[in-house]
Amino acid sequence: MELVVAIGVITVGLFSVWNLFLSNFNGEQEAGARILAVNLAREGLEMVKNIRDSNWLAIENNETCFYEDMSNDPCRWDSGLDDDGSGLIKNIFSDNAYLDYLIDDITDDQSRLYIDSNSGFYSHNPGQPTIYRRLITMQNVCCFDADSNLKCDDFNFTIIEIPCPAENLKIGLDVKSTVRWTLKGQIREITVSDRLFNWK
Repeated sequence: MELVVAIGVITVGLFSVWNLFLSNFNGEQEAGARILAVNLAREGLEMVKNIRDSNWLAIENNETCFYEDMSNDPCRWDSGLDDDGSGLIKNIFSDNAYLDYLIDDITDDQSRLYIDSNSGFYSHNPGQPTIYRRLITMQNVCCFDADSNLKCDDFNFTIIEIPCPAENLKIGLDVKSTVRWTLKGQIREITVSDRLFNWK
């Protein structure tokens, strides 16, 4: 009888230790995936900032902006981030930004991120598939400029997807970078956002 009790106690103890190990392992996986997702989302914002800042430098140096074989001369602060006339803001990122276009739905296969086997960078270019998808969306930040002097008449900003209406000045971009991933059958998502303005 004592032997049976001892075996029962040892079995319960081992089962508890195994459950604790599994719980820690799952928590570690979840934390690691979340940290990577946050950094991928932040990277999306940084890519947009980098394009804006590069445009500023090109303007100061009287250079032409190039994005995916499309030249934009004269260069503007939002070159490569501006509206293509369809009502949606299309992003045309250069190859070294590791993001090529804006897609309209994060569930679309084009949003999937891959790891480049040579560089180890995450990109939308096919390579080793990952569990992550990233979508960067932007909206125009507009202000009223009735006298067309390129200054806001007030500080009431409007955020819209379509180009700023007449008598309005585009002064910035409202940028959101969303990363979605699936781990153990559960969908996770994180979004980081920022407003980037045309001033230094």
